[in-house]
Amino acid sequence: MSRLPHDLDGLPKRTVDALGRMADAFDAIDDWLHRMGLQGLQRTSRASVDALGALAQTAHNAGLVSIERELNRLGTLVERALNRDPLFEMQAWQATVNRIWLVNRRARARFEAGELPDDMRDLIGVARRSYAPADGPLDLQALGADGWVSDTGFVGVTVHYMAADGIRYEAVSARPTMHFGADPVRLLRWPAHDALEQTLGELSHGAWRFEGARVSADRRLSIHKALTVHAAPYVGGRAYDGLRAADWRAALDRLRDAAPVGDRGAAWVYVEPASVGPVETDHTRGRARAVAVDGVGARLFVEVALRRESNLLIDNLERMYGPHAGDTGAAPPCDGLFGRLDLAEDGLRLAPITGVWARPLKLARRRRPAHHTVHLSLESLEGARRA
Repeated sequence: MSRLPHDLDGLPKRTVDALGRMADAFDAIDDWLHRMGLQGLQRTSRASVDALGALAQTAHNAGLVSIERELNRLGTLVERALNRDPLFEMQAWQATVNRIWLVNRRARARFEAGELPDDMRDLIGVARRSYAPADGPLDLQALGADGWVSDTGFVGVTVHYMAADGIRYEAVSARPTMHFGADPVRLLRWPAHDALEQTLGELSHGAWRFEGARVSADRRLSIHKALTVHAAPYVGGRAYDGLRAADWRAALDRLRDAAPVGDRGAAWVYVEPASVGPVETDHTRGRARAVAVDGVGARLFVEVALRRESNLLIDNLERMYGPHAGDTGAAPPCDGLFGRLDLAEDGLRLAPITGVWARPLKLARRRRPAHHTVHLSLESLEGARRA
């Protein structure tokens, strides 16, 4: 049972009531996790989906926004499992359950140590991000971009940037799939905002100065009508220096140092493998995988889930590392990979986002000048050549 913080004297009744709801929610979530651990996924039913919906509402009422979102995501995954949907991923289900357990455990510990909800926003989340004006213009260089389709019916692109001071920023463009379809590649051709001249694809390469920027506490940029964007000095590969891991031991150190909850137990890294083996597709586990080896022979898995929006990414990996890599017409392998690193059950795992080439690459399907980066889930390497 969660106990209320020891000092409630002087707190408004509204705050005390909120703390009581939070304590009850911690216990309800722990009880559900215990039952799930006993019965497993195989014994879930339609009633389990309803129970998850009710539990998500309990988390909502308690202000546990991050847990509420994970419970809603889990409900979607259970629905897919019950419907034998080929898009169901066991690894995604396991990872979501683990995140719920981890966030609930840490939030309960901070709650019982006397922290109030406002002290735990970095952990429990906020219902809606608030943005504050940046101190001045932001000079940011694009590191990478990835396309995604959410379980809640949105298609989007996230662009990752690095500032000169080593702080990483994100800009997100999202649209409902009901009206815009489920192909994130289309979003690259549209302006990032109606008031901006640049398309999202243009802003995903090179360096840009954002004037009038508004930024959230977790470094997400607001793309709004008062924002102006101009070209900024390009620093090349130095933009990745703060994320660079020379080998997989250094990559593991980055993962260990990363915020284990704030970024879902993952770390953003840039790696330059000594070699990458052929891509192998495992339909049973729902993944495509290649083994990347560092300079001392240690292994890391470059892995992509078999989802419809990942088809282009997998095609690009096969063009670089497939059985016909090196043949005429195959894409030149990249010199480095930018992506998200986490720890799988059998080793380090990198979800690749962007390939980086020391010598710029010209894409057959892109009229713009050659770039040093290709966003693997958004831009095709078919017919690519070195400039």
